[in-house]
Amino acid sequence: MYADGRDRSESTVVVTSVPETTAFIRALVCRDRSRLGGADLAQLPGERWQRSEFESVEFNRRYQLFTLVGQDTQFMYELFSPALISWLCSEVPAGFGFELNGGNLSVAQPGHLEDPEELERLCSLAASLAQRIRTEAMEEGPGSQVFREERALTDLDAAIGEVDWAAPPPTVGAAVDAYRGVALRRAWVLLMASLWALVPAAVIAGVATLIAGPIAGAVVGIPVLAVAFVVARSVVAVNYRFGSVSVQRVGLEAFTREYAHSRGLEIQNRWAFHSDMRGFPMPGVADHVLAGKLPGAGIDGRFVMFGDAPEMRSRGEEMALTADRPLAADGLMVRLPESPGVDPATVAELPEDYRLETRGRDLLVWRPVQGNLIRTAKGSDAFCAKAGRVVQGLASHAGQPPGS
Repeated sequence: MYADGRDRSESTVVVTSVPETTAFIRALVCRDRSRLGGADLAQLPGERWQRSEFESVEFNRRYQLFTLVGQDTQFMYELFSPALISWLCSEVPAGFGFELNGGNLSVAQPGHLEDPEELERLCSLAASLAQRIRTEAMEEGPGSQVFREERALTDLDAAIGEVDWAAPPPTVGAAVDAYRGVALRRAWVLLMASLWALVPAAVIAGVATLIAGPIAGAVVGIPVLAVAFVVARSVVAVNYRFGSVSVQRVGLEAFTREYAHSRGLEIQNRWAFHSDMRGFPMPGVADHVLAGKLPGAGIDGRFVMFGDAPEMRSRGEEMALTADRPLAADGLMVRLPESPGVDPATVAELPEDYRLETRGRDLLVWRPVQGNLIRTAKGSDAFCAKAGRVVQGLASHAGQPPGS
């Protein structure tokens, strides 16, 4: 049910889950234009959305499709195959729409449906759509074109070598600052900062010259030029890119590599991780997967840094502007030798803000964090230790070793 002042409309919604899509697309909205009216997703204060269209005139006329700005749209174009577009244009009722967000799928039909046959039909359509989306996601493997990161990894390898880490950076912020310092010395940054600084300096010096003469113009303009250059240089350096990757991602990658090395952990292919764990409910996309004996936990497993951060996206653009929801998560995943004989959810002793997901022998203990760029080595160690105790407690209830 939706209400906007005196305007009121009702919809019947079916909600289901397609966790197989978590690694491929964060958020997608497909709505019937007749239901949108004059509304626009751009009005939402928390996110920035963009429209997408296809070659199908019929689809573009009937629907509006939105994705978050900065999100890689390659999987979306694979998902909206001619078969799915034809199904949406010919086999669903007017007003039909759906949203996919973090692996959760909601399908809506206008009106308050009470007739059992209408409800059954809507449930059937939702199940069919979920299966179509799931089938497309299951076709993606670690070698999929959706996962191609060769250029980014090559650029990262080259950029990370710009700083010699005698000791691991204590925080992601410290690592980012180090590479921002490298950017400050780059010729492109110096040139752009000079050009930006000339504009305000020239304007202010010109005004001073008109009022008090050329000497006054020089006296005022030179200090303004110096201050403007310092400010502009800092701004340009923040937005500098080492090839195809941002300063922020280089810092995050350097922090992760140094952290993994100092703790004896192996960085695994994150796409292989998602491929292996298809359908497992996760709090986001795995930005990094670190495997080995986890610090403070004393067990073998995987420390997973989940994220929804723009520095890990193909375009590196801000996807969400809101600060009231976490944009990342820490996760500790282990695989027990055999399925536990008890329901982990009934015996788990979770610290505050910690959550548990299970499937068969796989256990994931995770907690939300505000973002990738505020990660610290000390905080990561503390999480692994605390989550490790949860896993050890669950394993003891099941009478099994705590992880593998």
